[in-house]
Amino acid sequence: GAITHLDSAGLQIQTATNQLLVSKLKFEGGKGTVLNGAALINGHAKLLAPGIIVMNKSASNRNTSAHLRANAALAVDQVLQHNRTIDWVENSHPDWLQEPLTREMVFGTLRHLSGLKANCDQHLDHPLRAKDSCIYALLLVGAYQLSFLNKPSHAIVHETVAACKSLHRPWATRLTNAILRK
Repeated sequence: GAITHLDSAGLQIQTATNQLLVSKLKFEGGKGTVLNGAALINGHAKLLAPGIIVMNKSASNRNTSAHLRANAALAVDQVLQHNRTIDWVENSHPDWLQEPLTREMVFGTLRHLSGLKANCDQHLDHPLRAKDSCIYALLLVGAYQLSFLNKPSHAIVHETVAACKSLHRPWATRLTNAILRK
């Protein structure tokens, strides 16, 4: 739907069949990410000024494409390096597999694991350290996306490189970029 009215009292969204009123929005100073109306309904956003909606910082970090890829890498890493099952990951970290894209990346990476490993291993000069196994898992997730998802390769590479920072491994951005571009 389209936003038809926005003020401190609430937000009106006109859909094809009816009108929705979302209330309890507040004026607040500061900066944030401009977003669509879905986050308003879930309480992840605030009204910055009339007509300007911003997402709370904590909420915006949870749902970025890079963060979804980082979650997929963490799940794959648990299966490969720590001999966990997908059921264990779903029960222990349900937020990792909450989004459909993340589930697709995890299950697809595990389904095509041997071919993805062969592809990544041929471009690595030496294996990564055990403490950086999440980066190897991220490379596998990126390779899966490039091979099997119908998305632009430049976008996949960019978001996978950005996921290195979500995994607190900024040093791996160059490595990830180089491997995925090959």
